[in-house]
Amino acid sequence: MQLLPSVLTVWFVLVAALMAVGIYRAHLTRQETEQLFLWEDDGKESSAHEEQEIIQKRVHIVEPVWTWLTVAAIVDSVLVVGLFVWQELPMVRF
Repeated sequence: MQLLPSVLTVWFVLVAALMAVGIYRAHLTRQETEQLFLWEDDGKESSAHEEQEIIQKRVHIVEPVWTWLTVAAIVDSVLVVGLFVWQELPMVRF
């Protein structure tokens, strides 16, 4: 039974998901502003501050997904290389 094609398929799916989450995270952080106006003249929080809090909440939700997908992709990459070497090693003549 060849295990390498299955593991390689999982690797492709993980990398595609990692790229999708990375693009989404980049899109979220693109909307962040460098300056933040915390209070308006009447003492209420500004709408810019509220928008920044919403963006930060979304980024904090995405960060663990990004981390786990990265770790899974790295582990699967090592597994793919290991399986490839394991399958090809008997064919190598010394």
